[in-house]
Amino acid sequence: MAERIEQRVEERIPELEQLERVGLFTRKEIRAVIKKSSALEYKIQRRALHKEDFISYIQYEINLLELIKKRRSRIGYSFKKDEIEYSIVQRIHSVFKRATAKWKDRPIKSWSDEIIKLPVEMLTFPQHLLLIVVERITVMDE
Repeated sequence: MAERIEQRVEERIPELEQLERVGLFTRKEIRAVIKKSSALEYKIQRRALHKEDFISYIQYEINLLELIKKRRSRIGYSFKKDEIEYSIVQRIHSVFKRATAKWKDRPIKSWSDEIIKLPVEMLTFPQHLLLIVVERITVMDE
């Protein structure tokens, strides 16, 4: 279990280094992201799984995307967007798929309702991306 978690955390390193290199995050913030994501990975890898842990992880990643977006607009940096944000969106998708695979009896729409409790027009870009992911998964499952 620990190897899998370490592998997932190590997969984040290129994007986190890129965030530091371009000045969107400090070294201290990068360490905090690694620490928090490791803790969240451990929670969704343990034997007794709770849907709240998956929801917390997805919400954390969405919040991270929102923070990156705000910092990009504040400093006016729009480069390397795909390198940084694509992997975060992929991770959200992966965690979401793992959760829906674990609780197959639960409709996908109810997951998105718990994660995003805002009307579509009020959603930020990352949250809107998650809705698109949910819609695609729903279509694939039908």
